[in-house]
Amino acid sequence: MPDRRGFVQGGVLALGAVAAGQAGEPPQAPQPTPRAADNHFGVNLHLDRFPPDLAFKQLAQAKAMGVGWVRGVTCAWANVERKKGEWNFDRPDRELEVVEAVGLQPIGCLGPSVKWAAPLDPESQKAWWGWSIYPPGDLDAWGDYVSRIVARYKGRIRHWSPWNEPDNFGFFWPAKDKEHQKDAAWLQGRREAFLRIQQTAHAAAKKADPQCVVLSGAFAMGGDYDKEFVPWLIRNGLAAACDIVDVHMYWSVANIRRTVEATRRWLAEAGTPKPLWMTEIGAALRHEANWIGPFTHDQLQSYAPKVLATVLALGIEKTLWYQGYTEGNSPMTLERSEFSLNVTDGPTPAAWSFAAAVRLLRAARFMGDAKLEAKTGKAAGHCFATPEGEAAVLWALSPDGLDNRPAGAQAILDWQGRRIPVALSERPTVLLG
Repeated sequence: MPDRRGFVQGGVLALGAVAAGQAGEPPQAPQPTPRAADNHFGVNLHLDRFPPDLAFKQLAQAKAMGVGWVRGVTCAWANVERKKGEWNFDRPDRELEVVEAVGLQPIGCLGPSVKWAAPLDPESQKAWWGWSIYPPGDLDAWGDYVSRIVARYKGRIRHWSPWNEPDNFGFFWPAKDKEHQKDAAWLQGRREAFLRIQQTAHAAAKKADPQCVVLSGAFAMGGDYDKEFVPWLIRNGLAAACDIVDVHMYWSVANIRRTVEATRRWLAEAGTPKPLWMTEIGAALRHEANWIGPFTHDQLQSYAPKVLATVLALGIEKTLWYQGYTEGNSPMTLERSEFSLNVTDGPTPAAWSFAAAVRLLRAARFMGDAKLEAKTGKAAGHCFATPEGEAAVLWALSPDGLDNRPAGAQAILDWQGRRIPVALSERPTVLLG
């Protein structure tokens, strides 16, 4: 059989050319596109912030990149029960209809509280409507809200996320000040309050739809957050109140790896292993010299495929990039793209490498870490079985482990019975065979 091994260095923009056969080889039959539900990857989109035509455009761009999932059907309590006892589902109805029209799998977002149901919220004394990041005072009301939402969309939305980043002080029961964040009694009460929220949501959702899948709170695991929040929850019964543990992480492959390894260790120590999803990963365009330093378009372009290969190698079942499209309604240029893959100007450079990596890996199976014998520098990589054949994704590691740094390595790759010399940089190299 003719040898179809190919090689490309400097990103994954030319993935289609890598698999080209030798002259005279009969064309391969096109591989079927994997079902959306079987796809490993998705994006976040703030569909509730846009009119239907713009939401449809965002979703169509996401579909064109090859993803199967979207986290963006926002069933926020304040959006559906603005006043106690007065229900209106127009907003999530509209968002779900657009998602279904495009053919993506939705993850439904529940919570947070509504001001009239959150007595700890100081703003509730001024206005009874609007979102609240304080815990609901009446868990029966919270459970009734969850039950109504899940029952309404039974058979249309199967996966539910009950709160966004509750370990982050900015998204759940904020501290009065930095000193308050050290108050042990308050921290303990905060953890216990969220565990009750999670338990109530899980019970209500399962009663409304026994076939639904309930994620844990989508934990930030970074930034201004309670470092003991997630391990405490796991030690105290989180696994019994969710089907999947959901964690977020940004900025580097090393950060993602550490987050996954820590979460798995806590689950193992508690004797409660669970599947892991990461419903937010990514990095943002940065011009200033902040703690991580500038992050350029070129660096983001290299970062995206490395992240997708890494999470797949780590056994993460579903991974969603934050975010698919810019948040604001005002025009957004490429130089202000932040975390977005697509802006008003069009796709960012990272969007192209993200899309190429998604199309290569969306139905892939991890086969093992690449066998690399480094001669100079440090290198990493993973091997996958894909519908197009075996794939290896390789790159050089910077000395400090950050992905917005130059890196170089010379190595020998032991792959498919051959020892192949490879020159690697921070830009991923893809081998198909």
